[in-house]
Amino acid sequence: MKRFLTCLLAAGLILAFSMPVLAVDVKFSGTFVFEGWMEGNRNLRDDSQIPKAPNTSFMDHYMFLTTEFKVAEGVTITTRAHILDNVFGDISSQGRAYTTNQQLASNIEIDYAYVDMKFGPGFFQIGETPNGWGVGTIGFTNYPTSSLRYCYTPKNWFVMVSYEKVGPGASVVSQQGAGGSTTLQNVSDGDYTRDNFLFIYFGNKWEAGHLLLWDRANGGQLSGVAYSRGYFIINSPYVKGTFGPVYIEAQIYYTGGTIDLYPANQAVAGDHLNISNWVWHFKGQYTAGPMYGGLMYTYVGGNDPNHPGMLGAFVGSGREYKPCLILINPDRDKYLGALGPSSVNATMGINNNYYGGTVPSNGSSAGSNNFSLYQGYLGFKPIPKLDLFASVTYAKLNEKPLGWISDNLGTEVDVTASYKLYDNVSYMVGFGFLFTGDAWKGTNQNAATDNDWLLMHRLTISF
Repeated sequence: MKRFLTCLLAAGLILAFSMPVLAVDVKFSGTFVFEGWMEGNRNLRDDSQIPKAPNTSFMDHYMFLTTEFKVAEGVTITTRAHILDNVFGDISSQGRAYTTNQQLASNIEIDYAYVDMKFGPGFFQIGETPNGWGVGTIGFTNYPTSSLRYCYTPKNWFVMVSYEKVGPGASVVSQQGAGGSTTLQNVSDGDYTRDNFLFIYFGNKWEAGHLLLWDRANGGQLSGVAYSRGYFIINSPYVKGTFGPVYIEAQIYYTGGTIDLYPANQAVAGDHLNISNWVWHFKGQYTAGPMYGGLMYTYVGGNDPNHPGMLGAFVGSGREYKPCLILINPDRDKYLGALGPSSVNATMGINNNYYGGTVPSNGSSAGSNNFSLYQGYLGFKPIPKLDLFASVTYAKLNEKPLGWISDNLGTEVDVTASYKLYDNVSYMVGFGFLFTGDAWKGTNQNAATDNDWLLMHRLTISF
């Protein structure tokens, strides 16, 4: 009997301590995506000189699951899991198509885990959070970052002050000495941090915002040489909204600063690099009944080969910017890898957005850089659930590398059809054809290039 009463008391204590946990309010949301791809000539070469890449055809799927726990009045914990992101039939985390996706794994990965806690007129946000400086359309890659933020949300406003720890840094950096020997060089205060100030005003069907960002990094390496860097980003302003039948979005980024190398690295233009990087984007659309059409122009800076000490390519287009099916499409790059010959692509930094991909030699790994893109498009919605879309896009390099034949990336024609099967379920099919430009020849006048085509479909379920 005594043992029975002891077990009963223990069970009662466990239940008592569990009651607050059982009372937690839990909300789930997320997205499931299933898609298939077929591409005809990803290396953009002609069989007369270099064999074309074989037709690539496969299916993949992935899921994002966001869970929100309300643990007390004014306190919530939010997590997001990235689930089973893989190619059908690939049960390992290695050896994906063209070995470009080794950061993807067929398991559950936690992207975000952060707490929102009300304090005064706003709230604190602490933990692994979504990138806090992605606003507007261009230059945004949605990745997790360790941050401490305070957000204030009066009527029609969102104001955020944020400190982000982007990388752990290092106090000791390996250096290559004379004769191939390895030495260690101390770097003071080795870390990588950001300070952000962001405010957004929300009007009736429109919004406008301004971002100020200060980025500081010590203890990194550039071409094997340790460096420190400091730069600022001004995203001023961005605006997007609907005004009657007209939709407009416009955005400007400017990044300025310096990179100081230890010791002087003549291969990277001495011991000091200046950053002066422009990114701008404009889109205008007019809707008349079931028809709509518009124009888009995007500019992302590149490095001028005549000024090697100046970085004009720094902030890329971002992995959320997807104007085409083939050109500048991170969804395509994710599994298929870089477009065109690897040596040419690495120099221009176009379509190098895949996860696990190498950093282009002339700019940021977050999307593409050094391009201007011009697009015209038309859409037709014969019924509310069906959206037919067609676009023509021309793209060119802003800065042509020394000795290159051309700056013409090509002209792409895309056609897509999207149908809403249910309120939160949609299906899309798309076909793209790229008329390859001579920029993909690089410095080889005699290189034989050929066109590329892409056929894809995607099922998206949101809940």
